[in-house]
Amino acid sequence: MSAHRPAAKAPLGSAKRIVVKVGSALLVDQETGRLNRTWLETLIADLLRLRERNQQVILVSSGAIALGRRQLKLAKGPLRLEESQAAAAVGQIRLAHAYKELLEEKGVTVAQVLLNRLDFGMSLPDAIAAPRLSQRNTATTQTEAAFLGTPEAAALEARGQKFMVSTGTAAEIGAATGIEFLGDGKALAAAEPVRRGGGSAMAISAARLRSAPRAHAGGRPAHSRTPGARAAVR
Repeated sequence: MSAHRPAAKAPLGSAKRIVVKVGSALLVDQETGRLNRTWLETLIADLLRLRERNQQVILVSSGAIALGRRQLKLAKGPLRLEESQAAAAVGQIRLAHAYKELLEEKGVTVAQVLLNRLDFGMSLPDAIAAPRLSQRNTATTQTEAAFLGTPEAAALEARGQKFMVSTGTAAEIGAATGIEFLGDGKALAAAEPVRRGGGSAMAISAARLRSAPRAHAGGRPAHSRTPGARAAVR
């Protein structure tokens, strides 16, 4: 009779669906800014083993900005918002192609899924105002206090997710302004109602802008909105 107890079944072994999150530090060489292809090939091999066990695999991947900044020859250090957006747009193409190339070599078709507010049934103003959280590849997830009262937080906690509430200057995660093109020449602009003291947003047609009266020096702009206001115009 063996003195060893049978090993308990690993949680990953019994899971029907496994979500794998990959950070930029692993995907991209920090010195050269190039894709760490050898590491990525190892990751793909691990993911394929999960598929062979009839488990669904969802890969959440960072790396687009890190790859794009090298292509655009952006300097090291923090990036301005417009630089991050440009780097993400350029790097996303290269990142998706790398996954496609390696997976299709193994006979696996890869698809990219983008989630946005429409998937959650939210309007643009509601999406901007909603509580936020930020995952930085750590054991806990940084979150605004208001997020803890949401059904999403309860569902994540039930699955073992741990949260750390932001305080002080980090109590508010980011600040956003958005514009949505509605069709028929209309657009909806939205800004933060509370974060950073609230913002203002406005959408106006080029024709109206050209015909608008000019504000005198030291006066208010011809078109303005109070903090957090939204406007849909032709």
